Amino acid sequence: TSFDAYSHGSHVAGIVGAVGNNATGATGVCWGVKILPLRIIKAVSGGTFGTYSAAIGAMDYIRTLNSSSRKVAVANHSWGGSGYSLAMLNTINNPLSTADPLPAGITSTYLSDVNTMTVNGGGTEVAKIKVGMTISGTGIPNGTLVTIVSGSNITLSDYTKTTGSNAALTFSNPVRPKPYGVVHVAAAGNSRFNLDRIPIYPACLPSGFIISVGATDSTDAEAVWSGGSGT
Repeated sequence: TSFDAYSHGSHVAGIVGAVGNNATGATGVCWGVKILPLRIIKAVSGGTFGTYSAAIGAMDYIRTLNSSSRKVAVANHSWGGSGYSLAMLNTINNPLSTADPLPAGITSTYLSDVNTMTVNGGGTEVAKIKVGMTISGTGIPNGTLVTIVSGSNITLSDYTKTTGSNAALTFSNPVRPKPYGVVHVAAAGNSRFNLDRIPIYPACLPSGFIISVGATDSTDAEAVWSGGSGT
């Protein structure tokens, strides 16, 4: 369209909602859909330019629209960046402060993977660890959140390099994600990366409100250029 300086948004909108049976162009998957275009990327000499702040602004606008009633059900993110953003995660998760008690006397083992660890402590204290709490400790970047809790195994929001065995852990700022009626569908990228090791965002943000989507070819196999998980 004349409002789409790069044309990618129009292309994706057509995949989503282009009306068929009219001998014109392509056919989308949902002919009756209503689409709200929010532009965060512009064409520049030799390519495109966009910022996380523009993306966060668009997400905040959606959240505002849904504050009184559900006007937006799905947000499509056919874009991505290589840097983790706590601000973007908070915009998607819409965190709500809670009065959950904070665990004490918790220590860590070495990371079992790039963003997971096993914690040590009394059972009552370990049970206090909740998704959304901020976690601090040796080797853990500032602002890192707990995103998954499975017994004594926890997953972190940022990709840490190492933690010391038996290093003390502290927890603060207990919050929980607050749904606001939107599922964020995010592209897994076009670089054939293992996203468990080389993440792309927002697809790899640790949020239960995100569905990360790769690409398939004409045989319904994973496209050779699609990002994904595993080795």
